Amino acid sequence: MQPPMPTALMREGEPIAPLFVGVLHPVEAFVDHDAPPFEEDRVEDIGIEAKPGSRMVQQPMHVVELDAELEVLLDIDALHHREVDLLPKHTNIPERAVLVDFAEPLIPFEVVCIVRDDTGFRTVEDVNREGVVIATWPGSSCQRVIAEKFPRATVLGTTSWRNALREGQAHAAVMDIVTKISMRMYPEQRALTGPDGKVLVFAREYAAPAVYPGDHRFLAWINNWIRYHRALGMIDRWCGAWWKSWLVE
Repeated sequence: MQPPMPTALMREGEPIAPLFVGVLHPVEAFVDHDAPPFEEDRVEDIGIEAKPGSRMVQQPMHVVELDAELEVLLDIDALHHREVDLLPKHTNIPERAVLVDFAEPLIPFEVVCIVRDDTGFRTVEDVNREGVVIATWPGSSCQRVIAEKFPRATVLGTTSWRNALREGQAHAAVMDIVTKISMRMYPEQRALTGPDGKVLVFAREYAAPAVYPGDHRFLAWINNWIRYHRALGMIDRWCGAWWKSWLVE
């Protein structure tokens, strides 16, 4: 019988050793240095998605930038290979739950549709047509949303969905993290809106920290951290106000 893998809470006999947190997205695509600070702190080189990890350990943390050309399931391999201890923001869906152990829900995601302005698309019916190509991240849970909301369209899996729109490879994109600052970077693209002018939300999901399967001690520690800080109100401030303040609306 194989001995259990050492918990991420212990490395070389030291409790709460520096955690290795895996992130995918380039920081510059998400960071708006003029955004309101969070608890007198600003997002610097670690990016907004690594914030839960840094708040959890409050000790040295190594951010591992995973290969942005890889599919979502392949960056889970980095966790399996113990290259990282924590994936901070994967959407919890049943297919992934057999590959990793998810902690309690932490970060709310809203799935929206971005279209090229020159397509003239204004409604869901405009996008849900044969011949329309919708870009999204390979292996993303957004593919499920496309299949449900835009079944007639064709899916293009790409890690550069913004460029796919700009270069005419896709007419639209369905994504779950679209920030205001990124929309300003691509003025020729806009979010699909309803008759009231508000951005249409096609699905609401929760991301949760993911740990190595079977690392129950670490998982229990993360869940305890989330419950404690939710009771203090910090989770609502961070996820309910600060995080959402970045997102397109």
